Amino acid sequence: MDERSETTYPEVIDQLWLQIETTSVCNAGCSFCPYTTEGKLREVKKMPDELFYKIVDEAATIPQIARFYPLGLNEPLLDPRLVRFINYYHSKAPHVYIMLYTNGLLLTEQMFENLKAAGLSCLVISLNAVRAEQHEKIMAMRGKFDRICRNIDYAIANRGTMKVEVHSTMTRPDFTDDDATDFFYRWGDVRFGGHGMIIAYTNWAEQITPPPESYRPLYTVEGCYRALGSIYVTCEGKVTACCLDPFGKMTFGDLNKQSLRDVYNGDKYVEFRRLHSENRANEVDICRFCTRV
Repeated sequence: MDERSETTYPEVIDQLWLQIETTSVCNAGCSFCPYTTEGKLREVKKMPDELFYKIVDEAATIPQIARFYPLGLNEPLLDPRLVRFINYYHSKAPHVYIMLYTNGLLLTEQMFENLKAAGLSCLVISLNAVRAEQHEKIMAMRGKFDRICRNIDYAIANRGTMKVEVHSTMTRPDFTDDDATDFFYRWGDVRFGGHGMIIAYTNWAEQITPPPESYRPLYTVEGCYRALGSIYVTCEGKVTACCLDPFGKMTFGDLNKQSLRDVYNGDKYVEFRRLHSENRANEVDICRFCTRV
């Protein structure tokens, strides 16, 4: 990182995004997420403030990092430090694009205004439904659909220069092509100036298996933009393969003990990216049967 050489492979991609999971908790139970399909709740953990600031202080000095995502396998708005953390990153690197994903339940008007003032560039609400009963089935959030839609409407109406997107994962048979049509009718399409986006169903590096009718492994896709473009940090400070490896089946270092540069330029991480850059991702165990979308 920083120096272009034959060993660090920063030339594979010009811009990186840094993703930091600050807590391990979530208030939803999405059918397509390993948070609940693991069959147990995650142990409640949070990243120490000093570790977050240490990572950000270094990241702000690395020109290749152009995006920051303050989330992981969690609901980021459950962390009361979130606005402060976003503001800190923005103050250190105001040029960096800061993007946040949330299920929208805690997106009150005041929370939205606080996020906007802190320097958030893009807010994504994962709605994943077009009806209340469908929302409850897919996300296990009883009676919350209408409230979340009102939160989204406020965000869109008051976004200013911030980008606001509404996403839904294509979870056939629970979310159909007809549902996608209704979804775009309600929220528009980001490709044509609207706010809605339909997301492909991923198998989280084979940690969950989607229904056969919705799952086709992308075996022909060898390299992966996540592997080449992202740096994913768990709330424990471990750097893993990507956000589809949130439990750290493959780790490259520990930022409690190492610098971001040292981990990124470590032999194991360099080899991981090299295989992807050479379209040999199938040689990486955790990537072999991942949908890579």
